[in-house]
Amino acid sequence: MAYQVTWLVENRIVHVLNSGVANAEDVVNSMREAIALLDSGEAPVHMLVESQTEGSDISLGDLLKIIRNNPKSTNIGWAVFVSENKMNRFFGSMGTQISGVQTKTFPTMAEAIAFLKRADITLPEMISLPK
Repeated sequence: MAYQVTWLVENRIVHVLNSGVANAEDVVNSMREAIALLDSGEAPVHMLVESQTEGSDISLGDLLKIIRNNPKSTNIGWAVFVSENKMNRFFGSMGTQISGVQTKTFPTMAEAIAFLKRADITLPEMISLPK
């Protein structure tokens, strides 16, 4: 799986883009990078996870182990999972809920950003879609 972890809004929204075939090692690495950004931001820091994956080599048991063995950031606001694929949204939602984080899922990034702007009025009015 290829992944990229960046700021969508500096110190406030972390954007994680996952593509290709998901595997446990890359999920763990992307989570660690995302948590480092969350910890360095200004709370609440929201996380947008965009899944453009084409499949997964990760079992539900592996996903549970990954989540339980990785700490969550004390700065986390909402974890929003974005994918056109309903199954990806289901697993993304399940994963973030298991970690005890407020979570929502959406089929498009525009819907996810609109939700975050309603949920957190301290975010900037203009938030560009990731490229």
